[in-house]
Amino acid sequence: MNKQISKKHHFIPKFYIKGFADENNDVFLYYTEFKKVGKSAKKSSQIFYEEHFHTVKRFGQKSLLIEESYSELEGLFSQVVTQMKCWPDEALQEIVKVEEFSKTLVLMLSVQYWRNPKNSQAAMDMSGRLVELYDKALPTNGEVTPFDRQDMKYFQKKRKDASVQKFIQFLILPLITFKFVPEQLKGLKIVKFKDHYDFICSDTPVMIDGFDSEFNFFGNVLYPLTKKYALSNVKFDELSDLDDVVLSHARKKIIASSKERLSALPQA
Repeated sequence: MNKQISKKHHFIPKFYIKGFADENNDVFLYYTEFKKVGKSAKKSSQIFYEEHFHTVKRFGQKSLLIEESYSELEGLFSQVVTQMKCWPDEALQEIVKVEEFSKTLVLMLSVQYWRNPKNSQAAMDMSGRLVELYDKALPTNGEVTPFDRQDMKYFQKKRKDASVQKFIQFLILPLITFKFVPEQLKGLKIVKFKDHYDFICSDTPVMIDGFDSEFNFFGNVLYPLTKKYALSNVKFDELSDLDDVVLSHARKKIIASSKERLSALPQA
């Protein structure tokens, strides 16, 4: 019997969406185009997916290689977020400087950045430079990259093939762009909210104003990890300062654990 091919592929993982949910695992949506809060709550399975987004064809057959690879990574990332909740506040200030943790955090950020449909054109533009990017990648990146230089030459040559382009965007670029060292996170820290303050998130969860040719960040960087934790360098006095960053990067939708939290955003 042929293996059933799932078609709903999340570009934001369900475990991540649940990090912004209420006690019933529901999230509420704000629609940026209409500046309105949605009437009904949503489950993680109902949002932030595209049909066959990760499906590729190999030897004439549909393959879920990318989707299955992401499933394994998401298990690791989920454990990291769960462990973070147990750390004392003083540890959070220094944890981004710890080599092993910083490597995992950059991997999380990089995978989430490149799997976003918003960055598909950037991935296409970069696919013609795979060999160059591979040659410039740090040894710490090479430790987790299961491809050699010959592979990169092949993928670069075949980049106009739709399946190869997906492979490049979702599995290769996350490993050879952002650097898996603490220096990549220079100026960033883990911010923790207490009590009734919550982060919101959007369909662009990794918000980076820009990066240079060496993939060093410049401008604001904000990556909410849950509704209580974020990786950020954003200076803020009010919660609205952070909300403005989310609004500026969102494509269509913003999520939060309550309608009340979203009511702080501009309303039509």
